[in-house]
Amino acid sequence: MLAIVVPTIAVTLGFAWWYRASNLRARYRPDWAYSGQIELIVWSIPLMTIILLGGVAWIGSHDLDPAKRLAPENASLEVQVVSLDWKWLFIYPEQRVASVNKL
Repeated sequence: MLAIVVPTIAVTLGFAWWYRASNLRARYRPDWAYSGQIELIVWSIPLMTIILLGGVAWIGSHDLDPAKRLAPENASLEVQVVSLDWKWLFIYPEQRVASVNKL
């Protein structure tokens, strides 16, 4: 949000400073009507903002896809779980160890 707000405030303050009453170099042109270059700049900034935010949303939504397989950071550990009365039995067959209620 700061990428939008800070430049907008800076440009607003810049225009207010340049077109102040005591600046004699700033010219008032009431008959000026259209500039294609200014229109291109004015419409390209919001377009680039939408493209940036859309790209972030697109990449983020595909990174968080629930159907996407997770890459294992380390080797997986096989655990067999048995339900007993009021407790769980966790069996680690590769290590030949078992524990009760502690995974």
